[in-house]
Amino acid sequence: MGNITPRIEIAPGVKAWLTAADEIALEELGLGDSTDDCGHVQGSADLREHRTHPHLFRITANGRQAVADAA
Repeated sequence: MGNITPRIEIAPGVKAWLTAADEIALEELGLGDSTDDCGHVQGSADLREHRTHPHLFRITANGRQAVADAA
């Protein structure tokens, strides 16, 4: 899993900040989610009792596949 930095490149040499609306849209599309290092999605039941792990916004497997399909 990789982390999404708040700054993304939208065109060669053009950078923009990832907004809360961008994160929500990626979550709704199933392309991103706030997960911990064990894959627990923030807000869902944590079966591993790892509540101290930080949750970071990350691209999901579906998101990585969408990028690969678009390339």
